Amino acid sequence: MKFGHLFKQMLRDEGFPPDWVDSAISYSQLKKCIKRLTDELQQVGLDPATLSKLLKHVEDYNASTEQHRDQDLPFEYILSPDSAKDGAQSPKAFHPKLLFYVDETSGEVVGAKETWPANA
Repeated sequence: MKFGHLFKQMLRDEGFPPDWVDSAISYSQLKKCIKRLTDELQQVGLDPATLSKLLKHVEDYNASTEQHRDQDLPFEYILSPDSAKDGAQSPKAFHPKLLFYVDETSGEVVGAKETWPANA
């Protein structure tokens, strides 16, 4: 069985709604999307080695703050704020931005920062 068929079958078996299963991205579309994203990232200097360095930095940071789980962590998204759980507020739109800081002369990644629009 090809991956695309297997993927749809797994979605059905896991109990996802039929309209989600039917609208799931096809494997070939996913591959094309990933290829375009990879090319775009490489054009701005974010090759696999650089992204690995960033990921290592984030993992190290997360490990160092493990005892302080109440702090915000890089790459952690909370889609349902606590206030939305009791129905007091509807969830806000999700529009994060991830900024990468790269030394222009050396190409070395200096850091990454998550930002949110002022109205989010």
